[in-house]
Amino acid sequence: MYSDKKKFITTPLQVGATCVLLMITNGCATMQDTWDKHGGKIVGAVAGAAVGAIACKGDKDCIAKGAVAGFALGWLWDRRQRQLEELARKENLALDVNRVKTYNNSTSSNNGLEVAVKNDGMFQSGSYVLTVEAERKFRLLAQIYREDTKKILIMGHTDAVGSEQFNQRLSEKRARYVANLFAEEGVSRQNIFYQGSGESQPVASNAYPESRAKNRRVEVLEVDSEASLAAYSLGRKSDSKYLVHSTKTDRELAVINKRQDDAKKPDSSESVPATQNIERRELLKPKHMLVDFGGVPAGPDTEALLAKAGGKKVEGINFSLIRKAHANEPFNLSPCYMDAPRITGVIKSLSDDRELDLSQYTLTDYMPGMSGTVWLDQVNDHLVAMKNIRVLRNSGTPVGNPNVMVYTNYDGNKGKADFEKRAVVDTYRGTKGLLYRAYFSGKFPLKCMDIVLPYKKPFEAMAGALYYETSIGIYTKDYKPRQIIKRR
Repeated sequence: MYSDKKKFITTPLQVGATCVLLMITNGCATMQDTWDKHGGKIVGAVAGAAVGAIACKGDKDCIAKGAVAGFALGWLWDRRQRQLEELARKENLALDVNRVKTYNNSTSSNNGLEVAVKNDGMFQSGSYVLTVEAERKFRLLAQIYREDTKKILIMGHTDAVGSEQFNQRLSEKRARYVANLFAEEGVSRQNIFYQGSGESQPVASNAYPESRAKNRRVEVLEVDSEASLAAYSLGRKSDSKYLVHSTKTDRELAVINKRQDDAKKPDSSESVPATQNIERRELLKPKHMLVDFGGVPAGPDTEALLAKAGGKKVEGINFSLIRKAHANEPFNLSPCYMDAPRITGVIKSLSDDRELDLSQYTLTDYMPGMSGTVWLDQVNDHLVAMKNIRVLRNSGTPVGNPNVMVYTNYDGNKGKADFEKRAVVDTYRGTKGLLYRAYFSGKFPLKCMDIVLPYKKPFEAMAGALYYETSIGIYTKDYKPRQIIKRR
């Protein structure tokens, strides 16, 4: 029994050790160079062998096949990275290259490669047609992919100037334009997909012209299958790294900040003796609101939410046996009233413009406590309840639009809510908890809410805040709803 178990463990390790010897036999001086050139193949072989050892239950032939498959995939990404580096150097092209591991991939190896083309001035303002020079460079980029049978996704991104709907449509047209270039250069139309993400996934601030330029980009994803393409898209929607930067421009933020500064000033019409010990918020009672939640003027501070949600999850980084691995990084966060719902377009096939049906790749396994549940909390004598909260376990993607009800002056006897609204929801994954961000439109007591829901033992929110509109600015109040458990 023990000897069989020992074989089971050491066989993949022997495969890995053999791969690492490829570096050692070249001597210490060239060890790093060898890793740079063959690291993907080595990791692929080790990962393939290790997973094979588990899946194949120690069968040496089966393990060897897993190692070969992993080696082949690693070889592809190594070759692709070298081709991209050569093109970037030759054409002075700004490329950001990252390996990707999608949540549907059961192995520990990467199953895709993501390339962001970040050169500003590729498109004329408001146009989806590439400049002559940009088109020449994209055709050279497309030629790198024409011999492979992997799935290709072209993603267009804009800055936040203009409406969300306009930017989403423009980014989709830009993505389709580039996708057509790939097809013209020999990449099979059957393998090409495109998507317009608009302003929903910024990588830099939208507050300044020079940083907004970084958000105007095109990304190319090469991935092993259509299922992985769907998983990538779903997972990307809840990636917290895109929450770092607001979708508001400098002018929009200036208006918001001016209103909030004014809201924090004592009302000059009220004369209060300096000797009186009156809470600051009593001097700032907002007027003409639908419901008074007893809050205070909102500020940009989200420290409590950050502490509870934890840092952003770093996905798809290059695996390395030599260099120090990247740790989870902290991220900044604007409150929801300084942001807006993120509109991301659907993925379409270039061959017939059909929408990729993500539902067939969506696992119906939900996060604990987020499978159609009800959460509620009483705020300043008013009950705020949310029902139909659903979030997929693997991707962290929200499903549907929850109903939010407000029962004013709640005494336990009200059967019907005074206000009810469907929310538009974005979710973002931290290392400790899920930020559940809901927005409301029209005549409703709330403007938006930020809640951190726990991944485990989901009976009470870890932190949260309501934001509501008044005649003098946005006010906020702590909100920590608890989950209502149905008794059987």
